[in-house]
Amino acid sequence: MFNWAFDHLKLETVADPAQIVSEVAVKLSFQTDYVRLLPKGEVRALVPQGLDAAGVMIVPDEKMPKSIDAPVKKGEVVGQANILYAGQVIGTVDLVAEKAARRSLILYVGNLLKKGIQSTMGKVIFAAAALVILFVLLVNVLYNYKKKKHASGWYVDIEIQKGKSKRGLQSKRFPLGFASYRSSQKIS
Repeated sequence: MFNWAFDHLKLETVADPAQIVSEVAVKLSFQTDYVRLLPKGEVRALVPQGLDAAGVMIVPDEKMPKSIDAPVKKGEVVGQANILYAGQVIGTVDLVAEKAARRSLILYVGNLLKKGIQSTMGKVIFAAAALVILFVLLVNVLYNYKKKKHASGWYVDIEIQKGKSKRGLQSKRFPLGFASYRSSQKIS
C-alpha cells in the first residue's frame, strides 16, 4: 500500500502566495477600485503523479464579500477560498489583499451621513434640526420686519412746538410721506 502511494501520489504546492485567486471591489477610496486577493501562504497537498497546478482549483468561499470598505492594509485577510481537486475540497486558505488601499475622507464622511440619514433616528434628528432652523428663520424674519417697519415706519413721530402751550413740546404722528413732504413747512 505504501509503495502504491509513493508511486502514484506526490506532495505538490497547490496554492502559491504569488498566485492571484480573485479580486474584490473597494469602497470609500478614490485611488483604488479593487484589490487582488492572494493566498496567505503556501499550501501543499498530496495529489496524483503527473497532475500540475492547473488540475487544482482555488475557489473563493461563498461568504466572500463582494466589496470591502477602505482602508485596506497589504496582507489583511479579506476572506477564505476552498482548494478543489476533482470537485472535492482538499484544503482551505485565507485570502489576503495584494496591496493597500487608502480611505478617502470625503467619501467616508459622505457614507456616514448617508447611513445616518437612512436610519430612523437619523431621520428624526434631521427633521427636528430642519424644524429648528425654520423656526429660527421665521422669528428672525418677523423680528426684522417689525424692526424695519417701526424704524422707517408707516408713520413718523414729529415733535413740534406750538406757540406758548402749557404742555411745551407736543408729539404728533404723521404718515411717512406727509412728514417728508411737509417737514420744511411750519406746522401749526
